[in-house]
Amino acid sequence: LCFPFLVTTPTLENEKLPAEELYKERITLLEEADGYEREEFREWLCNHEKYRKEHGDTEELIPEIANQIGFAKAKSTMRHVMLQDTLRRLPEVLSSLRKDLEQKETEFK
Repeated sequence: LCFPFLVTTPTLENEKLPAEELYKERITLLEEADGYEREEFREWLCNHEKYRKEHGDTEELIPEIANQIGFAKAKSTMRHVMLQDTLRRLPEVLSSLRKDLEQKETEFK
């Protein structure tokens, strides 16, 4: 049995019901949620298997999608973020290094 907050629950067709009836209907949905989620997942697996069979000869994404997601895009984005961070921090790092250098030079004199 799955916990209700971890699964998708179906939605009532009509929620304009008296409070007690609405409560009972929602309890029923929660009781059926595990089966509902299993069916949704089974359907997803079937669609995935169908896609894999139809497109099993290629692991490449459609070019438009590949430009938006995937390792190359992630690598490029991460590199950009790291370089921006480096540029932002560089003056602070250089200042700290100069202070350390001056301190060490003073100690060795």
